[in-house]
Amino acid sequence: MTDITRNLCRKYTDLSEEEIACVEEHSGRLQSLADAAQADAFIDCRTSTGKTAIVVGEAKPRTVPSNYTVNIIGMLMNWCDEPAMDRTFRLGIPTSEMRVINAVENRTVVQTTEPIFYNGKVIAVLIYEKKAEEKSFFLSDGKSGLSIPCDASLFGDYLDDALVFVDNDFIVAGRNLAAAKLYSELGYVDDIIGMKMSNIQFDSQSYPEQKDFSAESRKVLVSGHQLIYKSIPLSDPALSYVIIIKDVTETSLIKKQGLMKDVALRELRHRMNNSLHMFADTMRHQEKYVEDNTAKDVLSSTAGRLEALASTLEEIIHVSCETVSMKFALERLRLNIIQNALEKTKNIEVRIEGDDVEVSAGTASSVALVVYELVQNAIRHAFPGNQNGKITVSIKNDYLFTAVTVEDNGCGFDKSSVRKGSMGLDLVETIVNEKLSGKLDIVSNENGTKVIFDFYE
Repeated sequence: MTDITRNLCRKYTDLSEEEIACVEEHSGRLQSLADAAQADAFIDCRTSTGKTAIVVGEAKPRTVPSNYTVNIIGMLMNWCDEPAMDRTFRLGIPTSEMRVINAVENRTVVQTTEPIFYNGKVIAVLIYEKKAEEKSFFLSDGKSGLSIPCDASLFGDYLDDALVFVDNDFIVAGRNLAAAKLYSELGYVDDIIGMKMSNIQFDSQSYPEQKDFSAESRKVLVSGHQLIYKSIPLSDPALSYVIIIKDVTETSLIKKQGLMKDVALRELRHRMNNSLHMFADTMRHQEKYVEDNTAKDVLSSTAGRLEALASTLEEIIHVSCETVSMKFALERLRLNIIQNALEKTKNIEVRIEGDDVEVSAGTASSVALVVYELVQNAIRHAFPGNQNGKITVSIKNDYLFTAVTVEDNGCGFDKSSVRKGSMGLDLVETIVNEKLSGKLDIVSNENGTKVIFDFYE
């Protein structure tokens, strides 16, 4: 088991060898922990992209039936499907007995999670899963004697903001419909009424344990939701405070899309100019073979005008609203590049190879745009003096992620000397990060340049 754990950590995470050794040590005790807890036990680590977690350790209990009929070691998990794990990774605190939907077998289970630390850093999460028992829900926690009616006048069911009421024992005593909807979207299966505050808090700051505190708004990112919340003390003798939560995810998305359009427009002008320069160069090349002076002047002046004009860039690839073959889309892109830069590519071989994957039209367009820019950069800069060369675009599908590599055997470049915004990297990085939710890596030396990015579909 420890060999599998080590290999998964090395391949999918950014953990150091010392941190991997720590995870291995916990994995070696996993079977004993599963037997003692009478629960399925797992160890999850954050993947190198930060977009998912991966199961690197697994043990089924020998004392009770397991909740799983399959092995899930090596499986990638989305944060939105694992709210308890997500909280423990983010906050570095345990989460006790949270009911969640088992994403693998689609059944309700009870999870308890504990952080695994190395030098003060959370490197993994230990997860115990038990079968969920049927449960009844009450609006009172049975301790404070507080009974809060579910009506709109108290809970503000007509408000868009979520309201969570906390009693003096720091138990959730009530909430409005917006709060119920929000916590359900965050992955909570049970109603939060009756839960301890330590099981629903958003960040590592402890919620106040006295009434004389000042309300201060805080921003957090939880399972893809951008939230702003603040705690306000209440004068009611049975209640401690109310938490007001505003979900600003949609507003932030609109703002991000606006920034994306600004960057895209700026880079689009850059690519349009490059395309026009190519035609201008072709005209200047033809000028050498024309003897008539008038014709030479026409070619020269037209080339100059083309270089000064801004025009639209032809559509790189045509995609529909249905899923498309990524390999086929990139092959069409390759032909488009060769046809429009024949003179520059006559000594350069451009190849598309690797796995084929079916993706949405939006993903295909984003990937094609990134590949187009990277290949054009290689054609323009990697092979000075019209030397021979090769550019290879490789596709590798690995379970949930697909990696695309654009590699050339050209002269390479010094990344530290590249001016910010040059070589079209602004657009490339923005699309990979914002549209594809991936990570971009560049390796360049005298033997060539390799650019790798991944995406999740």
